[in-house]
Amino acid sequence: MADITPERAYRPIDAESSGGARGLLRVLVPVLFLASAAVFFAPSLLRYVAPGWPGGATAELYARVIAFAALALAFTVSAVTDSLKLQRKQREAWSAFAQEVGGELSSPPLRPTAGAGWEGGLRVAYTLEGRPIVLTCYGPKTSDRFTRLGATVPLGRDVQFQILANTTANRVLMSSAIWTPVLAMASREAGKGPEGAERARALDRMRFLSAPPLVTGDASFDHAFLLKATDEGAARDVAGDPSVRSALEQLAKRDRYFRLSLVGIAAPGPAQLEVEVAGRLGDIERLRAMHALLLAVMARLDRSGMLEVRARRVS
Repeated sequence: MADITPERAYRPIDAESSGGARGLLRVLVPVLFLASAAVFFAPSLLRYVAPGWPGGATAELYARVIAFAALALAFTVSAVTDSLKLQRKQREAWSAFAQEVGGELSSPPLRPTAGAGWEGGLRVAYTLEGRPIVLTCYGPKTSDRFTRLGATVPLGRDVQFQILANTTANRVLMSSAIWTPVLAMASREAGKGPEGAERARALDRMRFLSAPPLVTGDASFDHAFLLKATDEGAARDVAGDPSVRSALEQLAKRDRYFRLSLVGIAAPGPAQLEVEVAGRLGDIERLRAMHALLLAVMARLDRSGMLEVRARRVS
């Protein structure tokens, strides 16, 4: 991965002039919040800063209403400011990442997805081992954001797997007690006709997620990660690769809320290889770790002969 040094010297996002509008907001918003909270909970304090304030139940009610409105304004300004700061940080990190991988940064408009979520915004497209890679954000709901780095790989055999950090939350979320009823309910609601049959087939291929995690025999790996797969041998082959293992460990050090998955409709045929983390990333180190993991898995699939013959690299 080439390291391209930006022409301009790096300037931290927060390096603002103390007299600028953003610097003023950073001072005024906390002051407004604290003053409004004090008036809302103890309006009698106004007597000390406004000697002419009449006091009384009616005056205190008005003071509380105004203080509540000021609190709402402070929360809104703070949320908008934080969101803009995160967007600037994300654009800076994604732009630097695009330069490193020789990719193209774009910003298509947000659009709804079939799952009532959204996708779009910043996007980095590049080529890795001759295959198109896309870095993007999506949200299954308006309140959630995920960063996804994905590639379509042509499989020569039917392999599906998923690897996550072995955390308490993941053990619960990936348990059969959760997935079995979820898949059963989804199957009942798949509908009829060609589209319903296609959804039913897709759901049937997801049943491996309701099975217990695989044990690889490597105690340290099994302690650190959860592995589920349709083909145990192929999954162990990928998980046991030293480069894949190292890349998994590096990403887990930076973000334990990640998911590595390989999912396809059928094989031989195209499958989606993805590395996903929660949130809208503005951290180039995590982007680099996602890229390294995707590269390691693609190389392992190639060396193990899991790709279609015409898609394999010539050594």
